[in-house]
Amino acid sequence: MPDLDSRLGSGTSDPYVVFTAIDPQASDPGQRLSQVQTERGSQRTSTVMNAYNPTWKSSISLKLEEGAAALKVALWDDDFEKSDDFIGKLTFPFEIATEGASAMRDDGSLLLVTGGEPLEVTGTLKEGVYHGEAVPECEICFTIAHTE
Repeated sequence: MPDLDSRLGSGTSDPYVVFTAIDPQASDPGQRLSQVQTERGSQRTSTVMNAYNPTWKSSISLKLEEGAAALKVALWDDDFEKSDDFIGKLTFPFEIATEGASAMRDDGSLLLVTGGEPLEVTGTLKEGVYHGEAVPECEICFTIAHTE
């Protein structure tokens, strides 16, 4: 996520990412996740303090609930004394297969093969507002693998 702070215009941010398996018909573009939702299929990264180019070197396990057909990646700014700021999100429709190779398709959807090689995914976060201002698009990159 290159140069996030200059895109936000604040000088510093304390970003974290929330990965959520969702029903593609659900609409919650910026709604902060409740504890109940977190326990049902979302995982949050740690917060990177005062980040100019945040990188998370961690592994997250997300149980895909039956019927989930998309992966939402949402970026937040951790505001410790008030509500966190939504920066942007990106949603990837996905399909799980038992054979073949994991791939990012031309339409932006993901084909995840059980036990297959990890897949590097790149996309552009959109729709954010930070301190009342629209957030310019920014790139995010992560690696995903489907295991049983």
